[in-house]
Amino acid sequence: MNLKAKEFYLVFDIGGTSFRVGIFDTQFNMIENKKFDSINFLNSQESSISAIQENTVTSIINEYTLHTDKGYLIKEICIGFPGPINNKGEVIQAPTLWGPFDNPFPLYKELTNRIPSTSIHIINDLTAAGWRYINTNKGNFCLITVSSGVGNKVFWNKRSLISNMGDGGELGHYYFGGEYKDFLCDCGEKGHVGAIASGRGVEKIAYDLIQKGHELHKISMYKNQEKISTYELNEGLRNSDKFCELILKKGTYPIAKSINYLHSTIGINQYVIIGGFACSVGETYINYIKEHLKNMGIFGKSDTDIDKMVSLGKDDDLNGLYGMAQYIKYLNKEVVLL
Repeated sequence: MNLKAKEFYLVFDIGGTSFRVGIFDTQFNMIENKKFDSINFLNSQESSISAIQENTVTSIINEYTLHTDKGYLIKEICIGFPGPINNKGEVIQAPTLWGPFDNPFPLYKELTNRIPSTSIHIINDLTAAGWRYINTNKGNFCLITVSSGVGNKVFWNKRSLISNMGDGGELGHYYFGGEYKDFLCDCGEKGHVGAIASGRGVEKIAYDLIQKGHELHKISMYKNQEKISTYELNEGLRNSDKFCELILKKGTYPIAKSINYLHSTIGINQYVIIGGFACSVGETYINYIKEHLKNMGIFGKSDTDIDKMVSLGKDDDLNGLYGMAQYIKYLNKEVVLL
């Protein structure tokens, strides 16, 4: 490709598990993309939080340098980040990536100080992903991600409903409690939806059931294991393993109950579910959600209505990258921090 006199967008979708990078041209076509493992507080337990934060910053800068060395003229850097971002571009929390920390981290300032010649946009990663689905129900919908953590964003009239301080859209940190009230969330609190229903959460459910000697584990394909990973869970589901089906049933219940609550309180009728864990399970995941919702009952909704309420997003692992590009396109490249 001849890169001379062409401008490009360098787009990041940073998650607790994976770090995704994409290059888009000014017509918002993706030119290339890649993914590598995120350095997070779980796989770098000997590192300080400040060291992990610095690694995130340097990873962004390294990708910028790498692509400029290739000959790309980077017009703007656009970042979807896994946590609430205030209107100063400060990270308030980043539970799945950095774990608990005390003071807001000035990500926007750190990056603009080191790359002063390039415009930088930072928004929450799920807000970014939501822009891929911005025309769903005329821009009135809720996006839910179920991956290493759980999050959501409600969109109304094509705008995400969050405050200037980044409050809102943190479904994973809503207290659910119940039989798993002692499950520790990545934020440091217990009993949160994300601690139970995320990919990391369902692994905890599996371990808990095994420790309690559940009868279905004794006849499971994993009867000789004390732990079951999400990858093994998916394999078990494909083989109709009853123990794996029980794990998924329990793991999807907090998400379904949250959908019921959101619909009952603010009237959102459409829910798109994305995220590495949910998408890897696929339509089976959605079917469990719908089954729970039908069993609960939703005021004013028939079973047929419920079937239309919940859908699985695209499973190409590119929601954040395409969504971020759409965000910049729709706002005509206006600098807005959400």
